[in-house]
Amino acid sequence: MADEPITEPSPPQNPVEADGPTDVSQISLPDLLNDLSSGAKDINQINIYHAIIILSHTLHYIIKLREHPDLYLQFRLQQLKKLGIDEDELKIIETKNQKQAPFKIDTSSPIDRSSTPPLSPPLKFAKLNNRSFEDDRDSTEDEKFFDDNTTPKGSESDLTKHLDEDNPQNYESFYADNIDDITYNLDHGDDEDRIQLASYIPVQSLVEETDLDVVPSPITDINLENIKSQVLNSSRKRSQNQHLLKIFNLVKVPPLSIEQFLLRIKQYSPSISVSSYIHSAFVMFKLTVLLDLVPLTMHNVYRFIVASIRCATKNIEDIYQKQKVFATVVGVSLKDLFRLEVGFLYLCDFKVIIGELMLNNFLSHEFYDLCEFTQQANIDTT
Repeated sequence: MADEPITEPSPPQNPVEADGPTDVSQISLPDLLNDLSSGAKDINQINIYHAIIILSHTLHYIIKLREHPDLYLQFRLQQLKKLGIDEDELKIIETKNQKQAPFKIDTSSPIDRSSTPPLSPPLKFAKLNNRSFEDDRDSTEDEKFFDDNTTPKGSESDLTKHLDEDNPQNYESFYADNIDDITYNLDHGDDEDRIQLASYIPVQSLVEETDLDVVPSPITDINLENIKSQVLNSSRKRSQNQHLLKIFNLVKVPPLSIEQFLLRIKQYSPSISVSSYIHSAFVMFKLTVLLDLVPLTMHNVYRFIVASIRCATKNIEDIYQKQKVFATVVGVSLKDLFRLEVGFLYLCDFKVIIGELMLNNFLSHEFYDLCEFTQQANIDTT
């Protein structure tokens, strides 16, 4: 019997409609806000384009509020009041923390500090002709734009300069070109003979030693008291973490919008889940509004996107892109990507994983309040 040739199956007569929108242009923000506030949609009912819209509008509206200090302060106090923190209590705590600060805080400077950002290497959006990302490509117009504004050698801020006094070895000396490429030393041959088997632990002893008491503040709950505690101590951290902000600043604003940058990440890093984008939106909202640790501007938002998404992805995803590939996608060097991750983790106090209830509460309340407040204040969001 002759072999039958394998043919491709014909597409169905009526194609199955995709689950949700297939482009950000198909999403109506008012409809999305109504669905989120009413509970018709939560983090489990939105797709990747919803998540991109939520993250981009969160960052964009916060930047616009920062351009109006009075409105920003009004919105922040509104959100803190929902946590049970009034303005008088906040002033007392901040005054107390300022007196205990290791150095004086300049409170006379305006909130928007984008006029004189510290020099930092700009993003370089490489031209991606294939998915290997291994070969160097010719410079595109976007690359030439950034290459004209490169930072002179030696002027980069070093996040870990203060660590050199305590540790004589610089941790960056251990950082390879690609941190994901793991090599093994096979000179010693097979080590199976030298490996000692672990001692057996009876199951009963594990049960007796295991604490089965209910955790007072589980990560799965909406722990507002924990956030309130972070807010009341944020003024002290604000003075201590100023050096961490320098690596995020760019000399010039890249020639693409926040939404376009996120769509680029989605295109070349399709494995990033909805949860990672929503994690990034919540953490950035907490850092910029609730804790007031980050003066978000168009000069630093792109690198905060890179750091927040990368840190969220590494913590909650089972599979994520290699460091070298993601660095090419977002247009930064491997060394800068490493610094951005470390700086962001210290800014958020390594609190990157957020419970589902907290994320849904952010979508239905904080994100909704941010959009409504910005629109009602008649702020130009173009």
